[in-house]
Amino acid sequence: ILIFGATISISVYCFLDSFQKIKVRNDIEKIEDEFSVALFQLGNVLASGAPIELAIDRARENLKNLKIAELFEITSMNMKKFGYTFEQALFDKEVGAIWYYPSSLIRSIMQTIIESSEKSIKTAADSMLVVSRYLKNVHDVKEEIDEILGETVSSMKFLAMFLAPMVAGVTVTMAVVILQILTNLGATLGSVMASSSSTSMASGLLFVPWAMGGTPPISPAGFQLIVGIYMVEIGVLLSVFLNTIKYGEDAVGKRHMVWSTLIFGIIVYAISLLVSYSMFGNSIASLLTPVT
Repeated sequence: ILIFGATISISVYCFLDSFQKIKVRNDIEKIEDEFSVALFQLGNVLASGAPIELAIDRARENLKNLKIAELFEITSMNMKKFGYTFEQALFDKEVGAIWYYPSSLIRSIMQTIIESSEKSIKTAADSMLVVSRYLKNVHDVKEEIDEILGETVSSMKFLAMFLAPMVAGVTVTMAVVILQILTNLGATLGSVMASSSSTSMASGLLFVPWAMGGTPPISPAGFQLIVGIYMVEIGVLLSVFLNTIKYGEDAVGKRHMVWSTLIFGIIVYAISLLVSYSMFGNSIASLLTPVT
C-alpha cells in the first residue's frame, strides 16, 4: 500500500502538472524542426522584392501543411487587422504571435531578423537564408546524435519500465520465500535445542538469533518496502536521465516522462510479484510443512 501510494502520488502530481503543457511543448518542438524550411521560404520571397506583408502570406500558403503556418497566419492577421509593423505583429505584449509559441530559439532568431530588416529587406532576406542553412545543419546533427544514442535510450527505457520492476518483483518473492524458510527452520531448531542437553551446540547457535526460535532481522513486508522504494527511485532517476538526454533541461518533459514510467513500472512490479509468488510461494510452503 505504501509503495502504491507513493507511486500514485508522484504520478498524479507529475501528470496534473504536465498533461496540458506537454501538448504546447510538442507543438513548439515541431515548429522548431520546421523553422528552417519556413525561413527559407520567407527569405526566397523577400529576395524577389516582395513586401514583407505579401511575403508572409505567400510563405504561409507554401507552408499550409506544416504547423509553423499558424505562426505566420497570426502574424499576417495582426498586420492586417491592427496595422502593426512586422515587429509589432510578432512581439506585441497582448496579441504578438511569438507569445503563442514561447520558444527561445524562435524568439531569438526573429529578433535578429527584425534587426536585419531595419537596414534593408535584402539584408533581412539574406539573414533568413543563412539562419535557415544553419538550422538545417543543426537539425541534421541532432538526428545523427539521436541515432547514435538510440540504442542507449531504448535500453534505459526498457530498464526503467520493464526490467527493473520485473526483477524487483522476483527479488521480493525470493526474499519472502527465504525468510519463510529461515523462520520455520529457526522454530524447528529452537524446539530441538529446548529438548537437547548439548551445551556446545547451543552455544554455537547463539550467534544465529533466529536459530534459537527467534525471528529474522527483517520482515517480508519490510524487505518489500525497501525494494519498492528502490524501484521508485530508479524509475524517477532514469526518467530524468532519459528526458535530459533527448530534450535537455525540460521540466515539463521530465514530469511527463516520470509519471508514464512510474505507472507502467508499478503495474509490471505488481504483476511480477504476484505471478512469481504464486509460482514459487505455494510450492515452498508445501515443502516446509513436513519440516515444521
